[in-house]
Amino acid sequence: MKSNKQIFIKLLREVEKNVKNLKDEQFEEFVKGNFRIQITPLKDTINKPNKKKIKKGVSENQLQEVINLLNNTDEREAGLKILNEKGANKFYLAALMKSLDIPSLQRDNIEKLKEKIIEATIGYRLRSKAIQGKSRPNERD
Repeated sequence: MKSNKQIFIKLLREVEKNVKNLKDEQFEEFVKGNFRIQITPLKDTINKPNKKKIKKGVSENQLQEVINLLNNTDEREAGLKILNEKGANKFYLAALMKSLDIPSLQRDNIEKLKEKIIEATIGYRLRSKAIQGKSRPNERD
């Protein structure tokens, strides 16, 4: 069981997070006393584990590293190799797609997710170069 001190610290962190999310105009109104921050418990969330914490987390740094590798690759096969080397599971690929702002369906399997990521990062550049008449991917202006 958490101590009262730990609960209070968590509460203050939540308040801090919400204050940081306020727009400047909202914060000014809060300082003037015309805006109030209210703390209310969410229904059925007390003493239930946070599902987001249960899932294996993927850091933004890890995702950005893979995105950079894919952006610097000019072959679909090399991009697929990068994804395979990272041991990409469905959760990891979904997080990567979210970072890349690629739409996906929940029913998409791992291979379909990989295909969408490759086409969004490497495939579009290859198509663009082909349209521009550049025959080799490594050819620069």
